[in-house]
Amino acid sequence: TTPIVNLTLKEIKEWFDKKSMSTPTEAIKSLNLAKHMTRCLIEDNEVDIPNRFTKVDTKPIKKSIDQALEKRPMTPEEYKALWFACDEWHNPVEGLFIQFVMQTSSRGKAIAELKKDDVKKVKGQYQFNNLHKGKRFLIVLNQSAEDIYLKALEKAKKYPISPYLFPNYIYSANGK
Repeated sequence: TTPIVNLTLKEIKEWFDKKSMSTPTEAIKSLNLAKHMTRCLIEDNEVDIPNRFTKVDTKPIKKSIDQALEKRPMTPEEYKALWFACDEWHNPVEGLFIQFVMQTSSRGKAIAELKKDDVKKVKGQYQFNNLHKGKRFLIVLNQSAEDIYLKALEKAKKYPISPYLFPNYIYSANGK
């Protein structure tokens, strides 16, 4: 192992480039840690050496990370993958919860607070009111969302104490 103060800029860049190819966010975090530790070492020992970690250009990798974090709609492949992962989830109530959120395009918090009594059948279709930013929105379930709702009702029978459509599997009488 080479001491930090003896590392060359070329060695540091090679390490960073290799790490940024496999795990970009970890590469940035590691580089920032190395910058900080080297600065502390230099300040504590009052040595006059350059902090070579500060010379690595991180702008391209930060730009690619930012682009990856931009909000965008799911691709059809991502949607299908998430849907099928929910089918195979270890807790069927949680899987149905995610699928219901996906089908109704409602916020997870609103669906988590949805009680069994909140969903009504009107003119042959199930519907419920969703509160978003202080306004009520009527959500009418399509066939797929209705199927999920009926499955959730069946699974919720295991939790008779809970009034919620998607009860937490560790639900207690004192909590949600």
